Amino acid sequence: MHLTTRIPWHRSLCIAWMTIILALAIGCKEAPKDKLREGRAALAAQNADLAETRLSEALKADPSMVEARRLMVDVHLLRDDHAKAEEALFALWKDLGFDQDAAQIAVQDRPHRQLMSEQFNELYRRWAEKIDVKEQPEKFEEVAQKGLERNPRSTRLNTLLVDFYKERAEKMLERGEKLKAAEELEKVIAMRTLSTIRQEATQRAANLRKEAFHEAAIARFEADIKPGLVAAGRYDTERDAVLIVVDQEIDRRLMPGKEQDHAQARQLASRTLGPEIGRVVIQVGGFPEGADLSKLGSPEVGIVSEDFVRAKFTLVAAVPVASVLELAYRFHEEARKAAVEKSGAGAKDAAEPAQDDGAEPGEEPVVGEAGEQPAGE
Repeated sequence: MHLTTRIPWHRSLCIAWMTIILALAIGCKEAPKDKLREGRAALAAQNADLAETRLSEALKADPSMVEARRLMVDVHLLRDDHAKAEEALFALWKDLGFDQDAAQIAVQDRPHRQLMSEQFNELYRRWAEKIDVKEQPEKFEEVAQKGLERNPRSTRLNTLLVDFYKERAEKMLERGEKLKAAEELEKVIAMRTLSTIRQEATQRAANLRKEAFHEAAIARFEADIKPGLVAAGRYDTERDAVLIVVDQEIDRRLMPGKEQDHAQARQLASRTLGPEIGRVVIQVGGFPEGADLSKLGSPEVGIVSEDFVRAKFTLVAAVPVASVLELAYRFHEEARKAAVEKSGAGAKDAAEPAQDDGAEPGEEPVVGEAGEQPAGE
């Protein structure tokens, strides 16, 4: 005989209702992907607070959700908290191992890497545009340069920096700081901009450097060199030239009356003339004693007089001050450029190689969702 336990009908009904409620509760609980979708929708609606809430909920449920962390960067951008966006983006970039060689990145991770690269582009472009250049010029330049390290071909950042350097050069010119203005214009030369703009900046920078050097050299000549030359009778006011006197001892067998011997004596004296001119150039240019000017060639020289007597040839030559200044400037520029090349030798561009954002000035690049295959990858 089998005994059957009967459950009262009201208890059975209670159990059934509890089962239904539990099933509904389980079914209504949103998955992390749903929170992610809601967070993305909130970002599209420009609702930073709601986006942060939904993305935080998604990350709480699934801390490994990369897309939620990536979209959190956009939340900071929406609030114009660029420093926090940069910090979050760099942290995620490092955690995903994207700071290594691009060739070593797994194929499935490349879409995220491309999207994050575009976020870096957008971050630095927005940040640079938000900075008050007059109030924070150094910060603007720092941020814009960071952006170009990531993406050297960013049209917008190149344009912003070109305008910035040109404007700063003008302000320095207003203060009479020609060398500093030239340095700013030379920064334009390195930018990705129209060739005509680079050529104009190159020529103007060169002119400013030359003007600044000539002004300093002329001031030095007038104050420190010319008075001594005048006192020694070695300055020709009419020609504005330095008179160089060479007393050259020569072979006694050379005869003053013979044209061939006269030419040979003049040639010997001319060899001494070069080093004498070099000494004047060194003084005018303010160069250290012993500077090698041998590669500069000979300046324009006018023969004032020649006196040939037995065993001695005296040559007086006039070297225009303008020619001395030109030689001094050429030597100065060659030395400066050599120093610049030496200091930059072996330097490598450590910036992360990035593709052109494809945006024209003022436009924002199109950013897709993770999982889409970005162009160029």
